[in-house]
Amino acid sequence: MGQLAKQSALYANLIFLCSSFTIVFSFYPGVVDSKGIELWLVGLIFSLNPIIKLIVTPFLGRLMFRIGRKRVVITSIVLIGLSIIILGPIEYCDRATVIALSILSRLFSGLASACAFMSITSIFVTDYPEKVITMMGRMEASIGIGYTIGPIIGMSIHGIKIIGTLMFFGFLAILFAPMAWKMLGEFRQLKISNSKINFLPILLKPVLNI
Repeated sequence: MGQLAKQSALYANLIFLCSSFTIVFSFYPGVVDSKGIELWLVGLIFSLNPIIKLIVTPFLGRLMFRIGRKRVVITSIVLIGLSIIILGPIEYCDRATVIALSILSRLFSGLASACAFMSITSIFVTDYPEKVITMMGRMEASIGIGYTIGPIIGMSIHGIKIIGTLMFFGFLAILFAPMAWKMLGEFRQLKISNSKINFLPILLKPVLNI
């Protein structure tokens, strides 16, 4: 596979990831309200995503070096699918089960987010050093597209049940994983440097604001 296929797989990963964040906006508030789940608990559940990402990210770099960035990218895609599939049956579950499934979904989502952003950013820097700005710009565009189409996908719930929409989206992400594996091809080798960096000159470097 060529560079176009590789880049398409990376951007598609980001679209899947970000749309999985917002797909729940169209139905989740109504479900938790019908189950009598307090708003503070809903806020806590959704905060698990960035919390898990914050915890996992410092350890992910070393793991990524050992198992390879390609596996980390594919892992993120599978976790995205699982995070959505888990929420599928929530409208038929009792309050405790909805809370448990929501927590598990957000944990998987946080892990997927950490894997995707760290590995993809690393790939852009090492494999496309001369086009980093362009790649990062496209990355931001993909994120925006994902955030936008998530609620649009969620709107299809009015035509089919919540479980149908989420199962379709989740399995679509998982089915994309083997295709993405082939599309990604090979990456440049990561190199770890043990040399110490003095951050003081970087912090004191003057910045010109125009």
